[in-house]
Amino acid sequence: MSIEKSRNISYNVELDDSDKKWIRIYIWAVVILGFADFFGISFEVVPFWSIFVIAATIIPVVAYVVVKYIIQKKGTRPIQKLDQVVEVKDETVNATTIHAEIDGDLEFAQIAIKDLEQLRVLCPKTDDETWAKLTKIRKERLFKKKMDIFVAKRNGAIIGEVTANYEAVALEEEAIFTRRSYFEGFRVLEAERGKGIGQQLMKFAIKTLKKEGYYEFTIGVEPDNQVALHIYQKLGFTEKIAHGHGNEFDPSEYDLYLRRDEPMILA
Repeated sequence: MSIEKSRNISYNVELDDSDKKWIRIYIWAVVILGFADFFGISFEVVPFWSIFVIAATIIPVVAYVVVKYIIQKKGTRPIQKLDQVVEVKDETVNATTIHAEIDGDLEFAQIAIKDLEQLRVLCPKTDDETWAKLTKIRKERLFKKKMDIFVAKRNGAIIGEVTANYEAVALEEEAIFTRRSYFEGFRVLEAERGKGIGQQLMKFAIKTLKKEGYYEFTIGVEPDNQVALHIYQKLGFTEKIAHGHGNEFDPSEYDLYLRRDEPMILA
């Protein structure tokens, strides 16, 4: 049985004294000009006052409606300091919504910045210097909301991961913000391979991203890795769209494959 849980977290925006001062000045200016316009105070500039008051009234309303629409469609993101995370009871997340799915003793979830070190078990051959550099880059990208990392856990221990990038890493075809996400770093613990866990993890990641408005997904695979290609094709990555080279952490050449779904209508 699969159980999905999500919890919304609301955030308050802190205004400093300068912000509050200018807001007060703006409000008083609109009120004074409004009274001047209402009582017909002329000074031979009544048309100017009328236009100003109308603009000062309509523009904030339009801005409010637009911002509210964006928030409802895409959700909000917390502003964090690097290495700082949002605490929700005993759960720590990077996103506005906790996405998790439990299936027996397996759990699929998004990882928090503070838990990145737990992923080391999936990279046993990586030396300490390279791991430190990779972790630093991941922290920065998670903080800037350029990526999310989805993990598979068994009895609380991480056994698999996949990274979803919201901007291109090497090829411009990899990602298109709010539309196409690029998957990389797809790993499953050796002892857990062959059990379908990687496919479950990928399906969970795609389902989560589709709720955020994404409907195209890309992934890279080495041309001679037919086993991986077969798995990705089963997951819907059937259209080869580009060829590129990896980065310093994985310099291999790869073919970029695309999965294209129908856009999800967000309520």
